[in-house]
Amino acid sequence: MRALLAAAAVATALLAATTAAAATQKVTLTPASGKAGARVVVRGTGWAQIEFCKPRVVLAVDDVVFARAVLDGHGRFAVRWRIPGFARGVHRVYATQHCESGMDGSPILVTRHVDLRVTA
Repeated sequence: MRALLAAAAVATALLAATTAAAATQKVTLTPASGKAGARVVVRGTGWAQIEFCKPRVVLAVDDVVFARAVLDGHGRFAVRWRIPGFARGVHRVYATQHCESGMDGSPILVTRHVDLRVTA
């Protein structure tokens, strides 16, 4: 009985750690604004490094994929990118990691976003 309680406590702790880690994914742009042709760096931190998630993040803007970033051993990535000839205004950059449920294998998409302001 003690072994069962200990196993349940470990499973609960792992689930809590995984849930806490899942809430920390972040994506940033440096700089967050610029003209068409300007170089920006898309960075991510806190992305999952578990068997149920692919070790890469798909980057897209306005529903167009522009890169697939490979995560380092700490759940981070960095991609250099030039702003294409977008219309002036705000465009949303999405970062998506493909995971699956450990219970039934159903797909889980973990997505975060950041806004890119395109200037004249």
